[in-house]
Amino acid sequence: MTTKHRPATLVGLVLVLLAACGNGDEPATPATPATAADTPAPDATTHAAPPAAEPTPTGTVDWENYAPDVQTRIDGMGQGKDCAGLRTEFDTAAANNAAQRARVGDGNADLMTYIVEWLALAGC
Repeated sequence: MTTKHRPATLVGLVLVLLAACGNGDEPATPATPATAADTPAPDATTHAAPPAAEPTPTGTVDWENYAPDVQTRIDGMGQGKDCAGLRTEFDTAAANNAAQRARVGDGNADLMTYIVEWLALAGC
C-alpha cells in the first residue's frame, strides 16, 4: 500500500516548523535559566577561581620577640575589623615600648606600624 502525501499536509508541516524556529525577524527566545540542580558538580577538569586573598599588612615584625599568640590575635582583630581591639593592642604596645626595648633590645615601633596598617585595612 502506497501513501500519497498531500501538498496541504506538507505545507502545514513546514509552516509549523517555521513557526517553531522563527523567521529571523524576532529575537530568539532565551533559554530557561540554569538552576543549581542543572549545574554539574565540579570535577578534576572544572576549576573555580580561587577566592580573593584578604589584604594583610606589609610591615615586618620580629614575631620571635612576642608571645606566640600576639600575631594571631592582631590578625584576627584586623580580619574581623575589630577597631576597638586593634586600638587597645596599639595602646598596649605603646605603653610597653620601654619594657620591650629593655627586654629584647628593640621597642614596639614595628609592631605598632603593623597595627596601624591593620587599622587602615579594616577601615577604622
